[in-house]
This record gives sequence, C-alpha cells and structure tokens, in this order.
Amino acid sequence: MSDMIAKTAEMVIDKCMGVRHGEKVLIVTDSFAEKIGQALYDASAKATKDAFLLKIPQTSVDGEEPAREAADIMKKFDVVLCPTRHSLTHTKARKAATSNGARIATLPGITEEMFLRAVNIDYNELRERCRKLSEALGHASRAKIVTPSGTDFRLDIARSGALEDNGSYTKPKEYGNLPAGEVFLPPKDSAGIIVIDHLKDICRSKTKVSIRNNMVQEVFDKSFHDLMWKYKNARNIAEFGIGVNSKAILSGNTLEDEKVLGTCHIAFGSNFDFGGKIKSEVHWDAVLLKPTIYLDDRKIMDEGDLLL
Repeated sequence: MSDMIAKTAEMVIDKCMGVRHGEKVLIVTDSFAEKIGQALYDASAKATKDAFLLKIPQTSVDGEEPAREAADIMKKFDVVLCPTRHSLTHTKARKAATSNGARIATLPGITEEMFLRAVNIDYNELRERCRKLSEALGHASRAKIVTPSGTDFRLDIARSGALEDNGSYTKPKEYGNLPAGEVFLPPKDSAGIIVIDHLKDICRSKTKVSIRNNMVQEVFDKSFHDLMWKYKNARNIAEFGIGVNSKAILSGNTLEDEKVLGTCHIAFGSNFDFGGKIKSEVHWDAVLLKPTIYLDDRKIMDEGDLLL
C-alpha cells in the first residue's frame, strides 16, 4: 500500500469523518475497492480500537440493496464508510443506518487514482464554494438549464432544500460521497429537453430525453428507453445537482463526473433519502457539460463558468 493512499485515508478519517476515540467505525467494501477499504480500515484502527472491516458481494447496479445482514450491521455503528463497486448511497440500508445516528460516506466506483487526486483536496475551499451555491439555490424558486448539446430544461425548486455534499460528515446522521463536491436538491417539478453528455455505461452520449410533469416521457435511444421502462419509478426526475470539486475530472465514473466543477447533473429514479418521495431500485446521474444556469432571473453559471 502506498504511503499516499494511507495518508489520504487518514485525512478521510480525521478531516471528513472526525472519528474520535471510542467510536465504532465500519468499513463496508467489496472485491472491486478492497485496497481502498483496507486503507480506510487501517486508518480507522489508528483512531479508535473499535474498527471493523466487512467485505460484501458486489451489487449489480447503483442503488441496489446490500444483503440484509450487511444492512443490519450498518445500523450498529457511529461511522460507516462504503468503498464499493456500485453505489449504496440511495439505499434503504444507508438511510436506516443514518436514521439510527450513523454518519456515512459512500465511495462507489472509487479507484486509487481518483482517491489520491479528488479526495485529497482543500476542503476549506470546497466548503466555501458549496456554501455560496447552497445559499443561492435556497433563495430561488425556479431554475433553467441550457447547454451547447441542446438541453433546454426548467425546474421548480421552491422550498426544495438544497443539500451540500462538502466532505464534512462529523455530526450524527450526516452522509455524502467521497470524492465530495456537489450541491443538490429534489425538484418539485420539471419540464423540457435534456441532452445527456455522460451517463456511465448506461446510455450513449448525446442521448435526448423529453420530460414533462417531472417524468420522462420519451427517450430517443432504444436501449436506454427499454432500461428506463424496466425499473419502477426510473422515469422520475429525482435530482438537480451542480458540481464544485476543482480536482475532479471527467473520468467516466459518475461518482467523480457529477462533482466536476463547471458541470451539472439531472438524476433519474430514487430520491426518498434526500427529501424526495420516490423510491426506485435505481438512481442514475446524467451529467451535462458547459451548462448555463439561471436561478430565477440570475445567471449563476455561464457555459460552465461558476459566477458566484
């Protein structure tokens, strides 16, 4: 294990999670991310005597529930970190553990290169950017997004409650991703066209999606259309988010892609765990490049240039 991976893991345990002596820490990992999982366990063991490592089978898609035994174990810890192949963020297991008081960071699809580059960052700078953006979203009733790819999309965000994924999970029931770096909310309503620039391996770039009444009405790509109609509530517009991590790059991994400074994303599927009402087996984040974003009549991003 490289010294830099170990040092970055120690930064996570100290600065992001604020682990204190006597707290119980659980690392949930799988074969894909076990090296990162081991590093986080080793760092946890230095901070507290009650550190545990749980290896689970890989889930098949983001948002799929882990085994019930793993979900039950997660509820028994003060701090839970989840470096895994697929995301456990939008799962009942994560929500139940959070409701029970755990503070949680998920790291779906994390690689060593991403861990060293986009997790080992200046968190004071990141948190200030999140604060300004969250404040702007919190005062707005409407949002409009246009992109060079053809997106023309409007959202009702009044009283939606913007959330900050700022890398600080030091209080009970706080949770988010690492790499951190987005401000997001569940929209009340939305309509228009989005043209997806990046969505992992789920659909082709430049796929056009028509939306009305906060639901996907048409997908101009057969394979993605079939996938969208396969899962219950996958057509729901779950999230509007804006990336603010200056060290994140478009790597093809949604965990990082959605955090890139100068991008925004629209998610389909589940949002019950962050203020919405919809439950689904999936949560897919569609990344939009070089967006121009208006909050009410105020332009806050100009072709990817954040103006706040």
